[in-house]
Amino acid sequence: MAVSTRANSGEDSNSLETLRSTVAALNQTVAAMATKLDDVILQQRYLSTNRNGDGLYNRNTQMARFTKLELPKFDGEDVKEWLYRCNQFFIADRIEENEKVRLASIHMYKRALVWHQQFVKTHGEDVDWLVYAEAVQKRFGSTIEDPLAELKNLRQNGSLKIYNDEFEQLLNKTEVTDKQSISFYLAGLQKDIELPVRMFKPHTLEDAMGLARMQEETIAVTKRS
Repeated sequence: MAVSTRANSGEDSNSLETLRSTVAALNQTVAAMATKLDDVILQQRYLSTNRNGDGLYNRNTQMARFTKLELPKFDGEDVKEWLYRCNQFFIADRIEENEKVRLASIHMYKRALVWHQQFVKTHGEDVDWLVYAEAVQKRFGSTIEDPLAELKNLRQNGSLKIYNDEFEQLLNKTEVTDKQSISFYLAGLQKDIELPVRMFKPHTLEDAMGLARMQEETIAVTKRS
């Protein structure tokens, strides 16, 4: 009888130990969940107190943003396009002046990154963005580039779409009036498109491009029929 009592006592002791282990594990799980919940609550409080009307947040405490724009990568090619896109990004995402150079450098690669590292050694990291952009332009911009001359000499040798893309790319690099841009555009069109478009005397570049597309489609339909 005594043996049976001791056996039962041992079983009860094991069960109690198992129960204690289970309770301890549950307590750890509850504590972990409580910590995560606290983090979520703090984050929600942060968002509600730091958000402004533009969907942006205080960058002194968290680098968060809600625009879908991405700062473009730069490896030394098409420096003007890159600088333009950077400026658009900075405006859309309300980037502070003292953050612009650092953000831009994060998206630099290859020879552009090598240049940036050398630039920082000489001038330091606390550089005004306009000064930095001018230095980038001098380093990677073409010294013999003449977009106005290229625009004047541009001719449609293939599809109208390719011509329009090339024309707009060059036009973006120049300072010409609307009247001049129309004149350059019409002069570069293929003759079977240029002459009918001129008959309508377009007043804007958009009108000229729209008429040119209509004429190209008309020619295509005529050829098929």
